[in-house]
Amino acid sequence: MQSNSKSPFSGSIDLITGIDFPKKQKLLIYDFDCDNKTSLEETLMCRFSSLNLTPKEKEQLSMNDRNNICHYQNIKKKHLQSTVWNLISIIESNPSDVINIHAEELGAYICLCAVFSKNFPKSKLVTFHLANVPLMLFDKALMEKRRQPASSQIVIDQDGEHWLSPYQSLRECPGHLKLEHFYDESKKTA
Repeated sequence: MQSNSKSPFSGSIDLITGIDFPKKQKLLIYDFDCDNKTSLEETLMCRFSSLNLTPKEKEQLSMNDRNNICHYQNIKKKHLQSTVWNLISIIESNPSDVINIHAEELGAYICLCAVFSKNFPKSKLVTFHLANVPLMLFDKALMEKRRQPASSQIVIDQDGEHWLSPYQSLRECPGHLKLEHFYDESKKTA
């Protein structure tokens, strides 16, 4: 569960090793400065019409949620490039051929950028467990290639206590994001 004080734009990308006794190791720590407030004009409801939010979702859209959405919409590839490159280098240098990586929020975006990078390693099987990610806001410009490599798997999960929880529309996968080896844990029924 995410506390309201934690920014979705700072956190870590973690490597999980071991099956019986899983061990978490921080691969990358990121912190993108999103303290600059968005303008009132950017947060008007008419600016979100392209997201196809349901009437109920529109009702629940707080100013804080609108600011988060605006920050995700304004992420530029150049801001993420060095972090993506670091992640790819860490994956390549890892001695294991099977790697499990956990990330959430912007960390999940960094992982998706790595997967759709021209430099993603094909010699390792990498499973990404991504949580609390607004897939609908993932910009096509963040992708270098259009197909997900067969050497990657993506598992999506959603924390019920997260700011993104009420917005199913934002968690949907946009048409340009072709996830072929993909499992959505948040849609499993009990």
